[in-house]
Amino acid sequence: MAQFDVYILPDGAHVVDVQSPLASVHRTRLVIPLIDPSDDTNVVGRLNPQVTLDGEPWLLATHFAVTLDAKLLRGRIGSLADQEWTIKAALDFLINGF
Repeated sequence: MAQFDVYILPDGAHVVDVQSPLASVHRTRLVIPLIDPSDDTNVVGRLNPQVTLDGEPWLLATHFAVTLDAKLLRGRIGSLADQEWTIKAALDFLINGF
């Protein structure tokens, strides 16, 4: 399990694990859902940036960040590590407002 890995949950939702490996003392992980760009019209650019997974666009639903039991994170389908700074900027905007 690595930071910025993407998983499909049992209900079919896509999430990206954003938790630092240094904070892996609990059996939970902080994840952000990925949503289809056509599914949401209330997009805030810095809060909901577009990311690309296997050539497909997704929106980062940062405002829906949640902790999940790590056992739910099965079925790794890729990584967004190459988009680390986009994800971190969205988290900064959510927490700090800038």
